[in-house]
Amino acid sequence: MKIYIENYGCSANYNNGEIIAGLLKEAGHEIISNEKSADIIVLNTCTVKDPTEKKILKRIKEIPKNKKLIISGCMPEVQANEIKKARKDVSLLGIGNIGKITDIVEK
Repeated sequence: MKIYIENYGCSANYNNGEIIAGLLKEAGHEIISNEKSADIIVLNTCTVKDPTEKKILKRIKEIPKNKKLIISGCMPEVQANEIKKARKDVSLLGIGNIGKITDIVEK
C-alpha cells in the first residue's frame, strides 16, 4: 500500500509520526509524499491548541472519500466523537496504540 502521513503538533508527535512510518515500511508499505497517489492517508494529530484542532477537523473533511483515512495521535483519545462527526468511515489510533498501525492499515 502507498501511505501518505501528515503530522501536526509538538516534536514528540512528529517523532510518533516517524515511528508510524518506520513500522509501515518494515511491514512492506511505501511511504509517499504525494497524498493524491496514496491508498491511505494518516493524519497524526495533536489537541494542544484549539486552532490546530479546528484545522485538523477541517482537513478531515477535505480528504476525498475514496481514500482510507486513519487519525492517530492525541485527538482520537479526547475527541473521537468530533472526528466521527467530521467523517464516519475513519479509523482511530491513540498514542498508546501506535504499534497497531500495521493491523489497521492491513484490515
